[in-house]
Amino acid sequence: MENKTLQKNRKLIDYGIFLPALLIILIICIPFSLYESESLALLNSIFDKIVEVFSWGLYMVCLDFIGCRTLFIVFEIWKSSIRRPERKAFIYHV
Repeated sequence: MENKTLQKNRKLIDYGIFLPALLIILIICIPFSLYESESLALLNSIFDKIVEVFSWGLYMVCLDFIGCRTLFIVFEIWKSSIRRPERKAFIYHV
């Protein structure tokens, strides 16, 4: 019985969050749509600055992925050798 009343009280949209977010989006989008060329120039300058500042970011993300993957492989080898010391991980004898 209690579960049915909770389901009735739950709304699909929380208007306390949705309406302010919608207003903020409209406040930002209306000036951009009214002044297209100025907004395009502003957005291009913002994007250029982001690219200039974070151009090295792609390399750092790649190094992070490589480091995390290496750690994952080392931990998997370590765990499997702890579980079964006679069986080494990732070593296949032909």
